[in-house]
Amino acid sequence: MKRNVKRIIGALLCAAMVVSMAACGSKAKEEGSDSGKAAKTEDDTIKIGFIPSDLAGFFAQLKTGLEKYAKEEGNVQVTTKECIDSAKKIDAINNFANGGYNVIICHVDNAVALKPAMEQAQSKGVYFFAYDTDIEGADGFFGADNYAMGQVIGKMLSEWVNKTFDSSEEVQCGILNYDPFPFLVERRKGIEAAIKEEAPNVVIVDSQQAGLEDEGTSVGNAWFTKYPDMKAVAGINDAGCYALYQAWKSKGKADQDHVGIFGVDANEPALQAIKEGGMYRGTASSDPDSVTKNMIQNALEVSKNGKLETRDYLFVPEPVTIDNVDDFL
Repeated sequence: MKRNVKRIIGALLCAAMVVSMAACGSKAKEEGSDSGKAAKTEDDTIKIGFIPSDLAGFFAQLKTGLEKYAKEEGNVQVTTKECIDSAKKIDAINNFANGGYNVIICHVDNAVALKPAMEQAQSKGVYFFAYDTDIEGADGFFGADNYAMGQVIGKMLSEWVNKTFDSSEEVQCGILNYDPFPFLVERRKGIEAAIKEEAPNVVIVDSQQAGLEDEGTSVGNAWFTKYPDMKAVAGINDAGCYALYQAWKSKGKADQDHVGIFGVDANEPALQAIKEGGMYRGTASSDPDSVTKNMIQNALEVSKNGKLETRDYLFVPEPVTIDNVDDFL
């Protein structure tokens, strides 16, 4: 009889433990569902997947800044995956989403193409920040008015032309574009509109794709021969413009005192070239330090609260010339 009682009590205790464990599992599942957050690592680290289109110029500065502020926070881990096209970005988004990441920061070149991958990641509890081009439904957006940014570049070039040449002189100009990216088409249009309005004696004789260093070198060599009288160049970034500058400098571009090159990003080589006082005369800074600091802060905020108090972070480009370049070095 006693043995039977012990068996009954043991069975009841086991049943109670199973029920308790099931209840705990159910509660954890409900909490995970309610929070909508991706699982954190055991040490409560926030994992960020950063997807830039390349690791040159401004993107390299963003990577450095993200790693800097992640280290300062101590509980943030940043992993970077360079992806130049939408197909590779979709793969990277899927990999980060399946890898237990909490936040994805992606440079968006094509909002329509990337939206399904973004939504799939969000369905797994991953927050998505769009950079440069917004996507409807993204949890956060970092960027600028690219047309307005282009106007900043075009106005810098125009001001230099108006100070350097008589209004009756025709000034040949080349544009370095990167039209595969829609947001850079807007930037190019802003450049061209500002030049047309501010310096009507400037004639844009050619526009070529040169957002990468090798492209800038190739275009620079071609233009050196084809347009020996070209005096001005404006580009959608510093990477291509600086490569063209190096090509022209190495070839001994004639009358360098009357040649002006203007880019965007305020990367270190461009800033040093501006400080030297040569052909590279201007760039525009988007303050990558502030941008990356806010990216880290927003990643922490959204992981904690499930949403951002302020969804959009818009930065205003600041012109950089020899007059203020020391402030950015």
